[in-house]
Amino acid sequence: MFIWDETNRRKIRQHRLSPEQVVESLNDPAAVIFEARIVNGVQRYTQIGALRDGRLLDVVYENYAEDIRVVTAFRPSADEREFYEEQ
Repeated sequence: MFIWDETNRRKIRQHRLSPEQVVESLNDPAAVIFEARIVNGVQRYTQIGALRDGRLLDVVYENYAEDIRVVTAFRPSADEREFYEEQ
């Protein structure tokens, strides 16, 4: 289950993305974890995944047992796209 609130919806809207696109990217079977770090005591992951149209997204999220709270999502940098394509 995905946890959505006004804060994370606003952040992805700023990048012209929808919650549906973010979920689609997270469900990419070829998605890769690009980075993991602890922020304010919570483990955060940055995952790069593709949409059906081939565009890539970086999704930063926190994992809470069975739930995922998206922090933000945006287009990856050239280095991040290369990392995804090499996996």
